[in-house]
Amino acid sequence: MDAFALVDQLRRTAAGEVRADAASRELYACDASLYRRRPAAVLRARSADDLDAAVAACRAAGAPLTVRGAGTSLAGQAVGRGLVVDTSLLDAVRIDPDAMTARVGPGVVLAHLDAAAARHGLAFGPDVASASRATLGGMIANNSAGARSVVHGLTADHVLALDVTLADGTRATLRRGGAAPAALEAARPLAAHATPRTLLRRVSGYALEALGGDEPDWPRVVCGSEGTLAVVRSALLRLVPRPAARGIALLGADSVEAAVDAALRALEDGPSAVEIMARGALGADAPVQLLVEHSGPPDEVAERVRRVRGARAVLDPREQEAVWAVRRAGIGRALGAVPAGPGDPRPLAFIEDPAVPPARLPELVGGVRRILDREGVDAVWYGHASVGCLHIRPRMDLRRPGAVPALRRIAEATADLVVALEGSLSGEHGDGRARGELLPRMYPPPTIAAFGALKRLLDAEGMLNPGIIVDPDPLDEGLRLVASPPRLPRRTAVSFAREGGLARAGEACNGNGACRARSGAMCPSYQALGDERHATRGRAVALRAALEGRLEAGLADDGLHEALELCLACKACAAECPAGVDMAALKVEALAHRHRARGVPLRARMLGHAHELLALGSGAPRLARRAAVAAGRLTGDAPPAPVRRWRPSASTGTPDVGATPAAADIVVMADTFTRYLEPSIGDAALRVLRAAGARAGVVDPGCCGRPLLSQGLVAQARSRARRALDRLAPHALAGRRIVVLEPSCWSMLVDDLPRLVPGDPRAAWVRDAAVTFERAVLDLGGPPLRDEAADADVVVHEHCHARALGGGEEGAAALGRLPGLRVRDSGAGCCGMAGAFGHLHPGLSRRIAEDRLAPAVRGADLAVAAGTSCREQIRRTTGRPAVHPAEHLLARLA
Repeated sequence: MDAFALVDQLRRTAAGEVRADAASRELYACDASLYRRRPAAVLRARSADDLDAAVAACRAAGAPLTVRGAGTSLAGQAVGRGLVVDTSLLDAVRIDPDAMTARVGPGVVLAHLDAAAARHGLAFGPDVASASRATLGGMIANNSAGARSVVHGLTADHVLALDVTLADGTRATLRRGGAAPAALEAARPLAAHATPRTLLRRVSGYALEALGGDEPDWPRVVCGSEGTLAVVRSALLRLVPRPAARGIALLGADSVEAAVDAALRALEDGPSAVEIMARGALGADAPVQLLVEHSGPPDEVAERVRRVRGARAVLDPREQEAVWAVRRAGIGRALGAVPAGPGDPRPLAFIEDPAVPPARLPELVGGVRRILDREGVDAVWYGHASVGCLHIRPRMDLRRPGAVPALRRIAEATADLVVALEGSLSGEHGDGRARGELLPRMYPPPTIAAFGALKRLLDAEGMLNPGIIVDPDPLDEGLRLVASPPRLPRRTAVSFAREGGLARAGEACNGNGACRARSGAMCPSYQALGDERHATRGRAVALRAALEGRLEAGLADDGLHEALELCLACKACAAECPAGVDMAALKVEALAHRHRARGVPLRARMLGHAHELLALGSGAPRLARRAAVAAGRLTGDAPPAPVRRWRPSASTGTPDVGATPAAADIVVMADTFTRYLEPSIGDAALRVLRAAGARAGVVDPGCCGRPLLSQGLVAQARSRARRALDRLAPHALAGRRIVVLEPSCWSMLVDDLPRLVPGDPRAAWVRDAAVTFERAVLDLGGPPLRDEAADADVVVHEHCHARALGGGEEGAAALGRLPGLRVRDSGAGCCGMAGAFGHLHPGLSRRIAEDRLAPAVRGADLAVAAGTSCREQIRRTTGRPAVHPAEHLLARLA
């Protein structure tokens, strides 16, 4: 492979971005599997023609080519040592409702296709658990299925035509019975070696049977070939009508065995899905839960659901979606689960996809149990019981002596068991690197030889995704954890005790790709840019590479900080990531390392000392406004200018409680933003709390350290935090609740402070005493309010920190629970301002706001937002005013 020639030719011939720096190569070295392969270069394709350019460049340079969608492969198909092509931007969708078809690019995400099809009452039949980020190109490559495959079958059953490029550069459109390239026509005799297809979920190996008959099914030959036979440029897909109604029956079981027995009974009534879920997946006490879904006319669905004995009926569509959301996240959370005990055993995906005839599921469960018992290993179990496909993840620590040989023994024994039960090694995830070596246990030698012959006819040089299906790599070669250096204790700027240390925190990401979904709050910059670098997973992989010494400058690496620069520290990943990756905390640690290595930039010093600058400016507001304009030239956008500082004793007759501690049962924290930017909010909060029956006072702790911490100035933030504790802790110890008006300051007290000063018991006292203003009002029962006008449309935007740390119960959205108020949630994640971020990156900041927040505000009569940054963003992007919840309530006091 001539990597230099590869990169040079791509930069001349491809429109997309070519990356060959160390950080980008590490970024694409991993997917959701156990494997690691560092590519020579990465191409972010911008058009289908870039795929042709990639084929030509790889052929000229002798480089392997791996085409990648969302990178959620559990078997290792999405990593390779040559060129990796990211197809995420090839996401065009065109629906023909009359023909009930869709034309899609390989980067189209299934959820986006379904959203477009839903407007016409249609859907794509296969519905994989990773629908929020899985691409159609990946689903075609793996011949994916999903929970409802008992009704809709596999992806190949819905592919009408494929536009492809072969390894020799030939372009073709493949249709069943249509014309085909000479290489495919020459492969037709190989159909004689096909194994009769009796199992719905058999996706292992190549679909040789599709080569037979008078009308060969050419698209089906490519489906499930895992990128080894052709590069898919676009696909024509068949859509299906959405059912009139669906209903779910939920029931618990004491064991996987009991759940399988119940599933087989449920199959007798013709369900559309039967899913087995691990312990606690739906908040139930039973060790295992069973989800049985029926589809059809509403009355019939309701009757069939209620016939499931001992089950809870779920007929409301919104509640059903919540159940499915938990099911879809379950596998990712299982992969991230780390039980207590010696070592670091994790549920590993290497026997996670066997499929057998449903009637033989009890034999499969019993057999796998015995295999695991021999090795002293337990497992996490999920699966599509309706079609006999189980996802089994043994808990193992691959760093422990003897673990890799045990992995091989388990894989080989499970393969032999599945074959004995007339099953398939893969039911939907593909063979990849995890099962390719085991295919000769499933297929006879003539069939294996035919696989090789088909590969050579279509890819004579073995360029397309080598090491997969034909001439496979050993299943235990290139395991990421085995190749990683031993974990070593290291001193950190902030504590990672809750994660088990920085190294363990850096390994938390399991690659499931939930951060690539466009529906939640996680990764606003990724949602705006669609760039893997700016997803939580991308940042986590780069950071892990830095910790493992794969990036020359370690945590100070330029490539790493290029990715971290656009992290808004919204904390959504801590709540939404199935593996619980806390990128906001990891970013602080990386910034602290970079400052030690490179020095602290002037910009970071200015932003970190926002409290002092605002305090100084509040003494001379006119001069401060001029200084803000000058600062904008340095930061990219002018920051807000301070006003005369808040003096609650003058405006509300409220003394600082530090002087009269017995006079109050609640203290309002005078945060930096209230004290120097919007003192009217403090006045409003005091009046509302008093109207609700509280004896409210004010405490000024100075700066809590939030701006300093966000800039990675950890030592100074720690000093500030301790001074704040000096003022706040006595009130917490006295039993007073500390009411925080600014959500970012509240998150500092309840989340960051214990991490910043882990040995100080006062941090826990303050954490437990700190509440948001909205929570305090709700707990007081609320003040007496007059009814709003019937036609008032009030949109409430939840601060991202409150949403992440309070589950929507701590922030402004909680206003809807107060009698007399009618509000609706903005439905947006982070506003995009995020303190200094909006000033440093104004264009991207506005782009994030325009995704959901700005349109929601423009369609409302009034916007309410607790966050200073959120209100500023609303004003900047919409020209509309936004008020704090305290101001909103004050205006409606009876």
